[in-house]
Amino acid sequence: MKFGHEIKRFCTAEEASRIAVGLPIPTPHNSSDVTGSGVAEDSKQSNSSFEKIGQAAIIKEALINEIGLAYHAIDCRAKVVLPTTVIVLAQTSYYDDGGFKEALPEESLITKTSIGKWFYDAGHLDMAKLFDPDESYLPSGKFNHIVRKLRVGDPERQSLSFLIDLADMVSEACWENIPDDMNKPTHKQITEHIYTLDTKRELDKKTIGALIVVITTNYPFKGGKPNPKLKKWLPKSER
Repeated sequence: MKFGHEIKRFCTAEEASRIAVGLPIPTPHNSSDVTGSGVAEDSKQSNSSFEKIGQAAIIKEALINEIGLAYHAIDCRAKVVLPTTVIVLAQTSYYDDGGFKEALPEESLITKTSIGKWFYDAGHLDMAKLFDPDESYLPSGKFNHIVRKLRVGDPERQSLSFLIDLADMVSEACWENIPDDMNKPTHKQITEHIYTLDTKRELDKKTIGALIVVITTNYPFKGGKPNPKLKKWLPKSER
């Protein structure tokens, strides 16, 4: 039985960069660094491998910088305020000659869940799930379930956080505090209201349909024709 990186909760920046792009992880018997001698060997395989190695090198460099910020955060003697990071150190590593102590980011272990969060925040949803299959980095709240019904478009263009915020706005505007003498919104009216919020027209019809399904899970959609005895439905801001 073979075991992959899935059974490990921590990894180095080198390992993370390779997992993200689908390159094999170096072992003691097969050492290969994305920024070292392994590039020449791996690049012989194909143009695709060469491209992955380049991507991995960029990811590794970015992670090393993030790890540096994590070390800064735990150094009580640090006087300079630097940006924070979501990367969490699982095991630190230092060079210490007795009088001088220096952090070694490349040898440090970081939690895979924090790497998932880091990729998610950067908009790389597919890579995020490689490190955190449970998707614990996703926003929580009323529409937490939205993420599994709306992953139908380009994740770089239609970010989940944007869709969740949009779902909250639409549900509040369309469904909350509807007077007893007013009709419920129709499918067409909800769609039209979504377009008033999505001014850049970033959502395709399939995504809008999925968005309505999620919203109406909390607010049952009856459909049908409006009741002529009731007032015409209006969004909350116009009532």
